[in-house]
Amino acid sequence: MGQKISNADKEQVVRLLRHEIQRAAARLIKVRHSNALIYAKEQVNVMAESDRGEDQVYWEKIADEVENQLSPPDAA
Repeated sequence: MGQKISNADKEQVVRLLRHEIQRAAARLIKVRHSNALIYAKEQVNVMAESDRGEDQVYWEKIADEVENQLSPPDAA
């Protein structure tokens, strides 16, 4: 019936999704600059209000990544 997905395939999909989120966040920062995080959080709310759960999760991940990319690296 259904094929099982190998752990290696699952890991590859996770890496690709993580990379896509990082790229989306970087593009948003490039376009929206300091307003990128505000915009991403607004999109989270819009998706929640329109009952688009999958898109809401996507924008939550982007908002988290924007915050990570905009925050200064920790001093070691």
